[in-house]
Amino acid sequence: MVSQLRSQLKETRIYLQERYFMWKLRYLLGPDFGKEEFLEGTCQATAAMLEAVRRVDWRSIRNFCTEEFAPAMYSIARRESVYANLMRLQADDVEVSLPVTFKRSKGHNGQSFVYVDLGIVGMRFVRVKPDELMEISGMPLTVPSHQQILLATYKITFRKELSGPDGSCPKDEAWLFNAFKLRDMSLMGFCPQSGECWFIRAVKPY
Repeated sequence: MVSQLRSQLKETRIYLQERYFMWKLRYLLGPDFGKEEFLEGTCQATAAMLEAVRRVDWRSIRNFCTEEFAPAMYSIARRESVYANLMRLQADDVEVSLPVTFKRSKGHNGQSFVYVDLGIVGMRFVRVKPDELMEISGMPLTVPSHQQILLATYKITFRKELSGPDGSCPKDEAWLFNAFKLRDMSLMGFCPQSGECWFIRAVKPY
């Protein structure tokens, strides 16, 4: 009973945090800002970035990133393209793990920016395996059939220019990546019949 109550309180806190941060973003960016459009665009942008990382495509990376972060992102792509190649995610395979947090900051030349930090989860089914005996939580379980899932978590930061030098109109109003990190990637097992999910092995260490 206590654990269930704690879980409900945690879910409520996350929901309220999400509502609060999204309200603050809308207050900052104006009535044209929409939560659903922003989150959907985030998933599409993340999938596009992962494809650019997979191909180590400097031109796309430069277009998706801030000028300051683009060289670092290209280095990340050269180092981690193998992981992006494993995932090959589409926008529908990506979800934003809430809450979203953000901060407002001034640039060295008087420009004003907003930075939004998000957690991203990507999931891809890889193959179906035949019947076998699995052990879950110390209890033997006969699994009729199960699938393997690649699960990856990312930490990203978007930046949007609010105003140019001395309060002038921004040169670019697009959301651009200012940070992008693959935190971990794991191979998971999933049984559609029972709904059980279990850890198999880490693909990229924590």
